[in-house]
Amino acid sequence: MLARTSHWIIVLVLSIGCAAPPTPTSAPVPSPTPAATVRPIASPTPAVTMQPTPAVEEHPDSYRIAFASERDNLPGIYLTDLRGRSVYLLTRQSMSADHPAWSPDGSRLAFTAQIGARHELFVVDMDGLNLVQLTHEAGDNFYPTWSPDSLHIAFASNRDGPYQIYVVQADGSQVRRLTDTAVREEKPAWSPDGSHIAFMSTRDGQADVYVMQADGSNPTRLTDHPASDLNPAWSPDGKLIAFNSTRNGNDFGIYLMKADGTNVRSLLFGGGWYEKPAWSPDGKHIAFYSNRDGNADVYFMQADGTDIQRVTVQAGWDGQPAWSPGPIGLIAAADCPVTTPNGRQPPDEQTQSTAYHGNGSVWTALPEAGPLHVRREGSGLLSTKLPWWRGITGTLTIEGRRLDGAGNFSADIPAGYGDRGFQATGVYFSEEGCWEVVGRVDGAALRYVVQVKLD
Repeated sequence: MLARTSHWIIVLVLSIGCAAPPTPTSAPVPSPTPAATVRPIASPTPAVTMQPTPAVEEHPDSYRIAFASERDNLPGIYLTDLRGRSVYLLTRQSMSADHPAWSPDGSRLAFTAQIGARHELFVVDMDGLNLVQLTHEAGDNFYPTWSPDSLHIAFASNRDGPYQIYVVQADGSQVRRLTDTAVREEKPAWSPDGSHIAFMSTRDGQADVYVMQADGSNPTRLTDHPASDLNPAWSPDGKLIAFNSTRNGNDFGIYLMKADGTNVRSLLFGGGWYEKPAWSPDGKHIAFYSNRDGNADVYFMQADGTDIQRVTVQAGWDGQPAWSPGPIGLIAAADCPVTTPNGRQPPDEQTQSTAYHGNGSVWTALPEAGPLHVRREGSGLLSTKLPWWRGITGTLTIEGRRLDGAGNFSADIPAGYGDRGFQATGVYFSEEGCWEVVGRVDGAALRYVVQVKLD
């Protein structure tokens, strides 16, 4: 066993040799909490496991949706196109992050990230560079929302007691408190003309949507219902506000009202929860996230609640979408967030190696010094061998998806290795690039990211 497994590690790290490839084949008032798909190849072998392609219509534009994700090993803020085909980790590093918010000029994103025991506000450029921490005070800071001139950010913080609404300049200076009550005031949303801020408050005994002047004056109650109303989102023309409510059951649905609080009507409820509505720049669509298909994923729909389209399909929590204010492209030159080997040794292995990577149930070996080198087969696919170890009983399956563009993945998982312990596999990539690979055994999953490079 030692000779065989050591051979596989050498094959992976040094890219020596490849097997001949087969024929390619929700609570009423939630406290602030932190929460890509692959086109299938034509004739996959029975051993291939790939994600489904969402049935979303083709879109000629290049608008993007930013969202928070808790995907294993790589939580952070991601960008995706409307079809979920190209998913890009904007924050470039694994960090527990929430509530992305675009600057109106489209050049930056604000978000919340956990630093130690606190949650602080950050901004990052659209290329993932120039990450700047805006807040440094004791307490937690959530729900950033930009002023229309991109100069200020309103947010909620509990630095002085219950959550209240504050505003800070976009460089982190001159923090001012806008609300001053003894109850929770949070989830601010700046109006498109910059004159008002909508927010959630419990000042009258229940969670309702309010609006105030941008300087904090003249707070006015917009909703008055025994259910929980929160997460207000202004339409681009400022005439409507979408919001979440539990008024049709225990789960949150999406509702719409005029900006003065009149003419409330439901857009979407039932069959799961639907949270954090976000308008498209033209006002024709609303993005949100939901568990309607069993997992927290990002969706969008027509502004009248019809024609629901699923955007993300990967296992893992995806949520809190924010629509880009204008057409943008993904940043092809961004670094690949390669997973570092953690040195955890598989069971029954006699030689310690820092190339191991595992989670107590599933292990593999990762290249210690950079790219995963592959070779081109006669079929045109890029292939290499990967060793796996299964610490639990079950059948190994492998999935793959490209993070920096489109691409197809397949895997050859031969039989004859028993139901646990060491197992060799062949993996096949359609393109060079940044790839996430996931090995699964009986519900346990090991995720990692490698830079696939042709020898």
